[in-house]
Amino acid sequence: MPPSRALYRRERSPMSGLGRRGDALAGLSERSFDVLVVGGGIVGAGVLLEATLRGYRAALVERNDFASGTSSRSSKLVHGGLRYLARGEVGIVRDALRERANLLRRAPSLVRPMPHVFPLRSQVHRLAVRATLTLYDRLGSHPAHTLVSRDEIAARDPDLARLAPFGAARYHEAQADDTRLVFATLVAAVERGAIVANHIAALRRRRWGDRVRTALRDERGGATIEVEARCVVVAVGAHFGDARADFDWRAMALRPAKGIHAVLRVTPRDANVLIRSPRDGRYLNTLPWHGHVLAGTTDTPASREEIDDPRPSAEDVAYVLDAVRPLYPDSDKRVRAAWAGIRPLINAGGATTVGLSREDEIASPEPGVLAVAGGKMTTYQAMARRTMDLVDRNIGRRRASEEAPLDDPLPPSGKRLVSDAPFTRGELEAAARDGMVETLDDLLTQRVGITLVAPDAVREHARDWAKVVAPILGWDESRVARETEDVRTRAARFAPP
Repeated sequence: MPPSRALYRRERSPMSGLGRRGDALAGLSERSFDVLVVGGGIVGAGVLLEATLRGYRAALVERNDFASGTSSRSSKLVHGGLRYLARGEVGIVRDALRERANLLRRAPSLVRPMPHVFPLRSQVHRLAVRATLTLYDRLGSHPAHTLVSRDEIAARDPDLARLAPFGAARYHEAQADDTRLVFATLVAAVERGAIVANHIAALRRRRWGDRVRTALRDERGGATIEVEARCVVVAVGAHFGDARADFDWRAMALRPAKGIHAVLRVTPRDANVLIRSPRDGRYLNTLPWHGHVLAGTTDTPASREEIDDPRPSAEDVAYVLDAVRPLYPDSDKRVRAAWAGIRPLINAGGATTVGLSREDEIASPEPGVLAVAGGKMTTYQAMARRTMDLVDRNIGRRRASEEAPLDDPLPPSGKRLVSDAPFTRGELEAAARDGMVETLDDLLTQRVGITLVAPDAVREHARDWAKVVAPILGWDESRVARETEDVRTRAARFAPP
């Protein structure tokens, strides 16, 4: 299931908001900045917040919509990375566990503990997993892992018991609503004076004394403005190919990898059960998510075309279903949605994408410009801190930082939009009012998130939902019709192949 709705029910004001896009465009054209962030995913949002926490004048622009790429297509996990530990990446795991604890404390309405169940295949496997988890505990994973016997499992879950002849290990990670974590981070930055704008493309850049001037194009209206900043931070994930025409990016060696997930319309368990693929031995997640099961992920090299438009193939989905079928026997008939994201992995020579590190990298292709890539959602704020440490040195000053709490910007209220997924009309209206929504796709996919779970419902109810928010967004009947047609087309891309 999604993060517990009970966590959201405390009294609080609704989303304070990202501000009005028109005001943001005016602010961009009228002001110079200390820091301009290009890229509105989780890393860019983290850098923006860290900049404001250090007292910098900061702005962020995103070519498409906020969190419209990898930051809404993740496995929804905030985790230390048990498989990284198996590869000897102890430092990455220790840092990730520390950041996991930070997020659980700072964002309790967005990040919650998630039990993990690791079925044990043999006595040797049992000993190996126990040794690994003992080290994991010592590196900072809490609560400590426990072992569950096969008999205990069989009494409660016979299907799972068949996959666990030697019992199972139970340990904890955390689960996050990735898209809302992006928005909570952006809102926290805006509350501290930052300016953000979506559907703004960063074009040419040029040095002007000790500053960088960046031409920006409004992808909705077509106007071009120039913004001046002392430092530009490029955080565009796997899309660095788009930026390399402007700068020498050879120091940033990326190897993008595609990962897909399938959303199954089955009753979820209360834990993430790790399932071993019969094809190659990789482990896949079967996470409870919004009343469904989120199954995945794959890890394959991404082509240039897939970076621009990642989609799961029928073979990708078949790979996932082959793995989860023993746990969910009717899963072939229960795929409600499938989607893909691109991981911007740091290249490590001839390794396959499966073996590439999740370390991050910060490069300076020329004075006044920093590029950050790699890493994972769990460590996004640590990446932001390291990036801003370099900005401090480049600008020649040091500002004390602080810690910002993060709240769910869209607590649910009102009637459900559909009966079998916990998205509400109140979320729809609040996002339209305060979420810098330009299109119905912005609203349903990136703000509320229902498209990634129930694209069939989006295609069926899009017009009704567009009419709900039309008075808020100032849409007339012809605009409602256009947005409805467009979002139905886009939602079809999330249907299983």
